Amino acid sequence: EPIDGVTTSILQAILKDPFYGSLRTQQQLGYIVSSQTDRLATYARMSLIVQSAVKPPDKLLAAVDKFLEEFRAQLAALPDSQLERYKDSLKEELLQPDQRLGSETGRWWGEIAGFQYVWDRRNQEASLISSISKNDLLKYWDERIAAGAPQRKRNTTAVFANSPTRAADMAKMAAEGKAAGALVLDDPLAFNKSSPKVPLRDRNPSEIGR
Repeated sequence: EPIDGVTTSILQAILKDPFYGSLRTQQQLGYIVSSQTDRLATYARMSLIVQSAVKPPDKLLAAVDKFLEEFRAQLAALPDSQLERYKDSLKEELLQPDQRLGSETGRWWGEIAGFQYVWDRRNQEASLISSISKNDLLKYWDERIAAGAPQRKRNTTAVFANSPTRAADMAKMAAEGKAAGALVLDDPLAFNKSSPKVPLRDRNPSEIGR
């Protein structure tokens, strides 16, 4: 739903600097540490990215999990005045006019490709941002993002550098993932072909606005 995408965007805006500060500045786990949000039609996701030359992927994943576990308390302690600044900044970003023709056409084609046709999406989402409270963010965190959350859907991608221990490191992380109940994919392409696809909810353009 639109509220999910907006809520994810607010959480990412709040999480962005602490995530970078913890993993990049304090722990110095990697030169590239970033977070971002995107969506496919009505499905929103948050991505946390760490690229390191000093730690293998399993250690980076453990660091990300520890950060997420500790961040909940930071979110709960966030002053309302600071939350309003994050929301105002996100609304300003949403409502900023497109600076290039390619940006505008990209937005329109995104609506068409996702069968959504919400031509005033930015205005709608800006209005939704104003309605979201800290309690809404905490509820969303506990339901969708926190470890063990009932609606959590996590996809972990690990890339291992070529090294003498690469095979052993990969096998170790795969074994740990399976022990934790994760589905470990040896062939992502085969998995994609054999899996049912999430249906897009097509909207009739003639019904938009009714």
